[in-house]
Amino acid sequence: MTKHVIHTSERKNFKDCRQLWEFHSPNRMALDPIRVNRNLRFGTAIHAGLEVWYDPAMWEGDRYAVQAMSLLAFVKAYPYDGIEGDVEQMDAWEADLVLGKGMLEGYFKWALEHDTFTPISVEQEFEVELPLEDASYAGRLDLLVRDQHGDYWILDHKTAARLEDESFLVLDQQITSYCWAMQHVLNIPIAGFIYNELRKDVPHPPELLKNGRLSQNKNQNTTYELYLDKINELGQSVNSYAGILEHLQSQGNKFFRRTYVQRSPRELEIAGEMILLEATDMLSNPSIYPNPGKHCTWCDFRSPCLARMDGSDTNWILESNYVKKGD
Repeated sequence: MTKHVIHTSERKNFKDCRQLWEFHSPNRMALDPIRVNRNLRFGTAIHAGLEVWYDPAMWEGDRYAVQAMSLLAFVKAYPYDGIEGDVEQMDAWEADLVLGKGMLEGYFKWALEHDTFTPISVEQEFEVELPLEDASYAGRLDLLVRDQHGDYWILDHKTAARLEDESFLVLDQQITSYCWAMQHVLNIPIAGFIYNELRKDVPHPPELLKNGRLSQNKNQNTTYELYLDKINELGQSVNSYAGILEHLQSQGNKFFRRTYVQRSPRELEIAGEMILLEATDMLSNPSIYPNPGKHCTWCDFRSPCLARMDGSDTNWILESNYVKKGD
């Protein structure tokens, strides 16, 4: 009998849209788009850079040397795969490289002051047997760390155009399920998870006006540190910029954020119960239907889903734009 391995992403797809799940699940049609979403590839490349930065084997080494290797890992993980001569695609790819390197360089500088934990493992895969016939729950976590108090946390990297609403982070069940799974795999208590957010943007020095003064526009894409550095570089008075400096300092860092969310043993126990209920539904030949919503905006299966909803033949779309996983 075929073993059903249920992954964390599959749980989300199943709850977001049964039609998406049907197309993408390894336990169903197992389709992947031929052309990978550029935003997804960018996030994967950022993860590749962070994997090197947090490699436990290099944690005690020269952090500036590790930074250079991390940036190289990002570039290698984001090769150009478009059509040669397509100027628009090449420009977008080159802009992504500049953005990604800028994000990582800024993050590494920030992390040197905020990494108060010790990495234990990176990109660790896990699989937990479920009390169902030939079924297990599997996934891969970005980083397992131990803090200065000896507690273990699962850290998850997120790249997005804006920092997430913190009220959502507390409700996120995907990372909670990682905590549940790793307790089973490692047989150690997991205190909770850490959201490590990197905003897809790079701060810039403050604007220099024609009169030689710095702009005090509060909507500038800058930071307190950059603004202060520019004042000192120009040899101007810090007191004359007190208002904008106070504003920037009160805002805190708008580009990187780390949020700790604790999980009690009972919460993790309930998370395991939820995983079992969802797995039971998935493996019971459920009805398949679309569930339109915000997730449709970035869905890789938007075209065949729309075709199925208007009664069109989806076979040509699927055969032309998707491949079986592993092919």
